[in-house]
Amino acid sequence: MKFIKKNGNVVSFEPSKIKTSVENAGSDVDIQLNSKELELIVSDVESILISLSREITTGYEVRSIVVEALIKYGYKNIAKSYMLNIL
Repeated sequence: MKFIKKNGNVVSFEPSKIKTSVENAGSDVDIQLNSKELELIVSDVESILISLSREITTGYEVRSIVVEALIKYGYKNIAKSYMLNIL
């Protein structure tokens, strides 16, 4: 699966980058997620992206899905931090 970045480049989706971004957003608000929690969130994001059945999506859509997953699992503070970090 690929997505279009803000600068227009088309790149492959890398789950490890989502994991790192979520970890960093958690650290910014003093919340440490364990590896199981991170894997659950990343897996959820991947599943949603796969269900969209698109070869290419936008970075904006990926970010929105990450925020939705964080909120779904009760991490509103991390979701807010994540949104602020990606702007």
